[in-house]
Amino acid sequence: MKILLLGEYSALHLNLKKGLEYHGYTAKLIASGDGDKKIESDLVINSKYNGTLKKIYMLICILKIFFTKRNYDVVTVINPSWIPLKKWYFGYSGILLWIILKLFNKKVFLFAAGTDRTFVRFCIDGHKGMRYCCFTHNDGVDLREKGLFHLDFYYKIFDFIMPKFIDGVIPIMYDYAQAYRCVMNRYKIKKTIPLSLYTQENEIPNFNTGDKLLLLNSRSDTDFYKGGVYISEALNRIKEKYKEKIEIVSLNKIIPLYEFIDFIKNFDVVIDQCKSYGYGMSALYGMVAGCIVMSGNEKENLKELSLKDAPIINIKPDADHIFNEIESLILKPKDELVKLKKKSYNFVRSFHDARSIAREFIHVCNSQNII
Repeated sequence: MKILLLGEYSALHLNLKKGLEYHGYTAKLIASGDGDKKIESDLVINSKYNGTLKKIYMLICILKIFFTKRNYDVVTVINPSWIPLKKWYFGYSGILLWIILKLFNKKVFLFAAGTDRTFVRFCIDGHKGMRYCCFTHNDGVDLREKGLFHLDFYYKIFDFIMPKFIDGVIPIMYDYAQAYRCVMNRYKIKKTIPLSLYTQENEIPNFNTGDKLLLLNSRSDTDFYKGGVYISEALNRIKEKYKEKIEIVSLNKIIPLYEFIDFIKNFDVVIDQCKSYGYGMSALYGMVAGCIVMSGNEKENLKELSLKDAPIINIKPDADHIFNEIESLILKPKDELVKLKKKSYNFVRSFHDARSIAREFIHVCNSQNII
C-alpha cells in the first residue's frame, strides 16, 4: 500500500509516516517544514529565495508533484491551502492540484487540523457546541491583520470544490470534528483519529523533581490564538506568590522541532494552550519527556477520543482558573508529582503510539463509515 502525506502540523504527518513504515507501508511526506519548526520531509516545499526566484522555485515544486505523485492508494492533506503561497495565481494552482490528486490516486483525505477556513468560519460564526475556541477571547486583536481570517474568495472556492474531490475528512480532536460537522455537513466526516507520536522503546525520562518546580510556558503573551495572554497573567501572579518554589521559563519564539524536543526534557511542567478543547502535539512531546502537561482536556474531547480520562490538566481561557491549577501543583508533595509524570508518560506511550495509530488510520481510510 502506497501513501502520500502532504503538508505538516507539528510533525503530525512525520510521526504517522514512521508508524506506517513500521508496518511495512510505503509512505512519502511532502511539506514546507511547518515554518521555523524545520520538520523533516522527503520533499521540502519551501524556498530560501525571495521574490521572483521564490515563485519560480515553488512553481517547479508544484509541477513536480503534478506529474510525479500518482497512483497512490491513499493521499492525506493537512489544511486545504497546504502549499505556502499567498498570491491567487499560485493559490489556484493549489486547487488544481487537489483535482489532479483525486483523478490520479485512489483515495484523498483531508486531515482536519490547524486554521483552515472551515475551522475559522466555525469559530467566528458562534462555535456551536463549544463554550470557547481559539478565535474567541481575542482582546481586540484584528484577525485580518494576523492573516488568520480565511474567508476571502480563494478559500470560498474550496467550499464548492472540496466535497467533490475528497473521500473524507479525518479530524484529530473534538474542536475540528465539531467544526466540520457544523459548517460543512456535506463533507464525509470520518472517525476522529488521535495524534500520533513515534518513540523508541529505550527512551525513559527522569521523573524526579528538584527543590523548585520547573515550568515551561510554550506560549508568548502575544499568542492570542493559543491563549498566551491568560497564561502569562496567571504566571506573573504565580511568580509573585511562589518565587521561592517555582522557576518559569517562557518560550517566546518558535524553534526547530528537534531543539524543542531536547529543550522540553529540562522541565517538570509544560503549559501548551488554554483555548482548545483538546491538546496538541506539544502536549505529546511534553508527556513523553516525563512532564506534567497543562492544556485543553475537556470532557467533549475525551468522549471524541473514546477516553474516560487522560492525565492532562485542563486549563481554560481564564487567568484565575490557570493560576489555581498551577498553585495546586506547587502545593503537591514531590511523590505525587512523580506519579503524575509517570502517568503522563505511560499514557502517551500507550494511547498515542504511532504504530497503533497507523493501524487505526489504515482502518479508517478503508472504512466506508462516516459520522
